[in-house]
Amino acid sequence: MYETLVFIHVVAAALIVGAAALLFILELRAVATRDASLAAKRTRSLADAGNYAGPRLVLPAALVLVAFGVWAAADIDLDFGDNPWLHVGLAVWFIAVFVGTPLHALNGKSVEKALDAGRPDAARRVLTRETVVSGAELALLIFAVWAMVAKP
Repeated sequence: MYETLVFIHVVAAALIVGAAALLFILELRAVATRDASLAAKRTRSLADAGNYAGPRLVLPAALVLVAFGVWAAADIDLDFGDNPWLHVGLAVWFIAVFVGTPLHALNGKSVEKALDAGRPDAARRVLTRETVVSGAELALLIFAVWAMVAKP
């Protein structure tokens, strides 16, 4: 049973880290685009993708990740107090879900609002801020994966 639980947990982590990495790379591309019209198209496309994938892929995967991780730990009677790597994983999960998710949603809506108002420069500023948030979140996610594997 434990191996199946961990497998599902790892697949959920792969989906989250993969989605975060892809969106971050696309954000970097959109921010670096010099042509204003092309930058606006890329920014809108990116906002649409994030707004679509977040609640349909990333958030469900985050819920599966924590549920199956806790279930796997309970299945082998793992002591949460003696395993600091579990604390790291749960802390990163909490930050990603309860800080990252609202920030991504807010930034995505702000980008769309700026583009709808014909203000591509404002959309670029918001996207730049979003790219910093995404990069920090991706770094935290990679750190959590390291903690889960290395178990320091």
